[in-house]
Amino acid sequence: MYRDIVSMDSPPLGNGQLSSEGRAWHTRFNDALASRDLDRYLAFLHDDCSMQINNAMPIYSKRAIESSYSSYLTTFVALEYEIMTVFGDDRQSVCEVLYTYICNDGSTEVIQTAYLVDRDEAGLILAVRVYGNGARVFKPFMRAND
Repeated sequence: MYRDIVSMDSPPLGNGQLSSEGRAWHTRFNDALASRDLDRYLAFLHDDCSMQINNAMPIYSKRAIESSYSSYLTTFVALEYEIMTVFGDDRQSVCEVLYTYICNDGSTEVIQTAYLVDRDEAGLILAVRVYGNGARVFKPFMRAND
Protein backbone atom coordinates (compact mmCIF):
# COMPACT_ATOMS: atom_id res chain seq x y z
CA MET A 1 0.00 0.00 0.00
CA TYR A 2 1.30 3.43 -0.95
CA ARG A 3 1.48 6.02 1.82
CA ASP A 4 2.27 9.61 1.08
CA ILE A 5 5.12 10.92 3.24
CA VAL A 6 3.07 13.92 4.26
CA SER A 7 0.42 11.71 5.86
CA MET A 8 2.90 9.75 8.00
CA ASP A 9 2.70 10.18 11.77
CA SER A 10 6.22 11.55 12.27
CA PRO A 11 6.90 15.14 11.26
CA PRO A 12 8.96 15.58 8.10
CA LEU A 13 12.63 16.39 8.62
CA GLY A 14 13.27 19.62 6.78
CA ASN A 15 14.89 23.00 6.62
CA GLY A 16 11.98 24.66 8.40
CA GLN A 17 13.02 23.10 11.71
CA LEU A 18 16.58 24.43 11.62
CA SER A 19 17.01 27.95 12.97
CA SER A 20 19.16 30.56 11.29
CA GLU A 21 21.63 30.07 14.16
CA GLY A 22 21.69 26.34 13.37
CA ARG A 23 22.57 27.12 9.76
CA ALA A 24 25.20 29.62 10.88
CA TRP A 25 26.71 26.95 13.15
CA HIS A 26 27.38 24.72 10.11
CA THR A 27 29.06 27.61 8.31
CA ARG A 28 31.26 28.35 11.35
CA PHE A 29 32.11 24.66 11.71
CA ASN A 30 33.13 24.38 8.05
CA ASP A 31 35.05 27.67 8.28
CA ALA A 32 37.01 26.15 11.18
CA LEU A 33 37.69 23.01 9.16
CA ALA A 34 38.83 25.03 6.14
CA SER A 35 41.03 27.27 8.29
CA ARG A 36 43.23 24.27 9.16
CA ASP A 37 43.46 25.71 12.70
CA LEU A 38 43.56 22.82 15.18
CA ASP A 39 42.31 24.78 18.20
CA ARG A 40 39.52 26.44 16.23
CA TYR A 41 38.30 23.03 15.03
CA LEU A 42 38.61 21.35 18.44
CA ALA A 43 36.52 24.13 20.00
CA PHE A 44 33.48 22.55 18.30
CA LEU A 45 33.98 19.15 19.97
CA HIS A 46 32.69 17.90 23.32
CA ASP A 47 35.40 16.16 25.37
CA ASP A 48 33.57 12.83 25.09
CA CYS A 49 32.56 13.07 21.44
CA SER A 50 32.85 10.36 18.82
CA MET A 51 33.62 10.51 15.11
CA GLN A 52 33.11 7.88 12.45
CA ILE A 53 34.21 8.12 8.83
CA ASN A 54 32.29 5.84 6.46
CA ASN A 55 32.48 2.28 7.80
CA ALA A 56 35.70 2.69 9.77
CA MET A 57 35.66 2.09 13.51
CA PRO A 58 34.62 5.23 15.43
CA ILE A 59 37.16 7.41 17.17
CA TYR A 60 36.19 8.19 20.75
CA SER A 61 37.14 11.39 22.62
CA LYS A 62 38.27 14.84 21.63
CA ARG A 63 41.86 13.89 22.48
CA ALA A 64 41.89 10.95 20.07
CA ILE A 65 40.25 13.05 17.34
CA GLU A 66 42.92 15.72 17.89
CA SER A 67 45.65 13.26 16.94
CA SER A 68 43.83 12.12 13.79
CA TYR A 69 42.97 15.70 12.83
CA SER A 70 46.62 16.72 13.14
CA SER A 71 47.58 13.93 10.71
CA TYR A 72 44.68 14.85 8.41
CA LEU A 73 46.05 18.40 8.12
CA THR A 74 49.26 17.01 6.60
CA THR A 75 47.36 15.55 3.62
CA PHE A 76 46.45 18.87 1.99
CA VAL A 77 47.49 22.52 1.78
CA ALA A 78 44.12 24.20 1.28
CA LEU A 79 40.42 23.44 1.59
CA GLU A 80 37.35 25.16 0.20
CA TYR A 81 33.76 24.10 0.74
CA GLU A 82 30.25 24.67 -0.51
CA ILE A 83 27.31 23.73 1.69
CA MET A 84 24.69 22.16 -0.54
CA THR A 85 21.89 21.56 1.97
CA VAL A 86 21.21 21.18 5.67
CA PHE A 87 18.32 19.22 7.18
CA GLY A 88 17.29 18.64 10.76
CA ASP A 89 17.08 20.81 13.82
CA ASP A 90 19.56 22.65 16.00
CA ARG A 91 20.60 19.54 17.96
CA GLN A 92 20.58 16.86 15.24
CA SER A 93 21.22 17.64 11.63
CA VAL A 94 22.61 16.40 8.35
CA CYS A 95 24.75 18.61 6.14
CA GLU A 96 25.73 17.86 2.55
CA VAL A 97 28.94 19.60 1.52
CA LEU A 98 31.29 19.70 -1.46
CA TYR A 99 34.86 19.88 -0.19
CA THR A 100 37.63 20.85 -2.59
CA TYR A 101 41.05 19.85 -1.33
CA ILE A 102 44.32 21.08 -2.78
CA CYS A 103 46.60 18.17 -1.94
CA ASN A 104 50.30 18.37 -1.18
CA ASP A 105 51.24 17.20 -4.69
CA GLY A 106 49.21 20.07 -6.22
CA SER A 107 46.33 17.86 -7.33
CA THR A 108 42.74 18.70 -6.52
CA GLU A 109 40.35 16.28 -4.86
CA VAL A 110 36.62 17.12 -4.73
CA ILE A 111 34.63 15.10 -2.24
CA GLN A 112 30.86 15.15 -1.96
CA THR A 113 30.27 14.54 1.71
CA ALA A 114 27.35 14.23 4.07
CA TYR A 115 27.82 14.43 7.80
CA LEU A 116 25.32 13.68 10.54
CA VAL A 117 25.92 15.59 13.73
CA ASP A 118 24.48 15.41 17.25
CA ARG A 119 25.15 18.47 19.41
CA ASP A 120 24.60 19.16 23.08
CA GLU A 121 22.70 22.13 24.49
CA ALA A 122 25.87 24.26 24.29
CA GLY A 123 26.28 23.42 20.60
CA LEU A 124 29.28 21.10 21.04
CA ILE A 125 29.51 17.99 18.91
CA LEU A 126 28.65 14.81 20.79
CA ALA A 127 28.82 12.54 17.75
CA VAL A 128 29.50 12.99 14.05
CA ARG A 129 29.35 10.47 11.22
CA VAL A 130 30.92 11.47 7.92
CA TYR A 131 30.16 9.79 4.60
CA GLY A 132 32.23 10.56 1.53
CA ASN A 133 34.72 9.00 -0.84
CA GLY A 134 37.85 10.73 0.36
CA ALA A 135 40.18 7.82 0.99
CA ARG A 136 43.32 9.91 0.54
CA VAL A 137 42.43 12.83 2.81
CA PHE A 138 40.30 10.85 5.29
CA LYS A 139 42.94 8.12 5.77
CA PRO A 140 44.25 9.53 9.12
CA PHE A 141 40.79 9.16 10.65
CA MET A 142 40.20 5.73 9.18
CA ARG A 143 43.38 4.23 10.61
CA ALA A 144 43.09 5.87 14.02
CA ASN A 145 42.15 2.54 15.58
CA ASP A 146 44.97 0.53 13.93
